[in-house]
Amino acid sequence: MSYFKKNSFALCINCDCLLLCPKDTDNIYCGQCNTVVSKDDFNEDLKNKTQIAVSDNLSKLIRNNIHLSNNEQKGNILFSPPIKKIKKLNDNNLTNIINKYESENKIIKEELEFYKSVFKTHPNSLISQVKIKTLKGKKVWIDRIRDDKKYISLLDMDDEISEWLKPIKAER
Repeated sequence: MSYFKKNSFALCINCDCLLLCPKDTDNIYCGQCNTVVSKDDFNEDLKNKTQIAVSDNLSKLIRNNIHLSNNEQKGNILFSPPIKKIKKLNDNNLTNIINKYESENKIIKEELEFYKSVFKTHPNSLISQVKIKTLKGKKVWIDRIRDDKKYISLLDMDDEISEWLKPIKAER
């Protein structure tokens, strides 16, 4: 005769996970701590803890409208995932997450438009000759062969631009 007469719950001794016990079962497997809980391990104190855990978890599940899924049973051992605490997101968290992704999306769209603009600003230039430089902190496309020196001298200075502006020595 088995210890569990009807479908009930048991609390794992090692990790305090709540496990569903089908009727006619002597042993229950805890998937969280990988131990087997047998009927011999139950005493009055563990039964009381189990009842408290069941009432707490079920009231949380009912409040959150979550349904228990079917568990797999193999032989007399139940492979049951533990019932985990559910983190509830409040409106402030959701608003922050939405704002974060909207700002990331806006930045990516602006970058995409900038990369598309190379075909509008320099349609006759080779892509390998076009560089990204900054003009007053804003990104611009520069073709050092086709753009004039006056425009290049307006750019924010860096080592490459200063090399472009140096006069080329004539060879003999």
